Amino acid sequence: MDLLQQSAPSAVRSLLLDLLDKAAQCADRLTDSDDSEALHDFRVALRRLNANQRAYRTSLGIKQGKGVRRLARATNTSRDREVQLDWLRLQRRESDASASVDLDALIGKLERSHEVEREHAYPQWRSEFSQVAAKLRRRLDNRPAGKAIQESFALVAGTQLHALGDKLKRGLAAIEARDDDAAVHAARITGKRLRYLLEPLAGAVPGVPLLVKHLKALQDLLGEIHDCQVRLDDFAGRRQADRADQYNALQRATAARRAELLADLQAHWLGEHADSLFKPLQRVLAHLKK
Repeated sequence: MDLLQQSAPSAVRSLLLDLLDKAAQCADRLTDSDDSEALHDFRVALRRLNANQRAYRTSLGIKQGKGVRRLARATNTSRDREVQLDWLRLQRRESDASASVDLDALIGKLERSHEVEREHAYPQWRSEFSQVAAKLRRRLDNRPAGKAIQESFALVAGTQLHALGDKLKRGLAAIEARDDDAAVHAARITGKRLRYLLEPLAGAVPGVPLLVKHLKALQDLLGEIHDCQVRLDDFAGRRQADRADQYNALQRATAARRAELLADLQAHWLGEHADSLFKPLQRVLAHLKK
């Protein structure tokens, strides 16, 4: 039976078990020191699982466990460090000889921290995920009978997508009203949750693949703006007299890049430009109501 026409409990259970299996595959990759994308893919898998579990928990009549979300948050610092390293390595390649020594010192310090974390934290996260996954599987296998919502998955999904769409619209308006990182970060999180709920519908609802692509582009843009702010905050806390010039140069480059990204956001995603997201979303919602 088509996923959309299944009862919500049946469809959600299948969906969560599939996402759980994919997250487990990513968790197993954490112990591969040659897999540079292992942490990123593990984090994405966790957030996909958490977004769908959060959205559809009522359909199963079960409480949402906090383990998946807690584990995802535990990996934040490590992922920020990876992003920081990638950016600093790019700056190193483009810098002149006078700046290279200070950049090498920064990169070396972060690389050492990252290696220690990979050796100790990654196995711990894999072990913790195994426990979280086992607990979630038990919840899915032992969901209360007769208490779950029996609406079709299409109707339940439509309700969740409508709510997140409205929240994203308000979030983008907040960025336009006040240029601060809190608004950028909040809109990015909402956009990711919306995308993660849409992805399982890609093969069943016309227009979803293109909408997911647009949301990914918006997420990447908002993410880079947020990363710039993280770097600016980090540099502000690292000011040292013997490296003041280098930190000042990095701050200026980061601030300039953030300004470029905000201009791109304004030109393509805010105000009337947001229609490129919300009109296709309305068509998806109309399809789910049929």
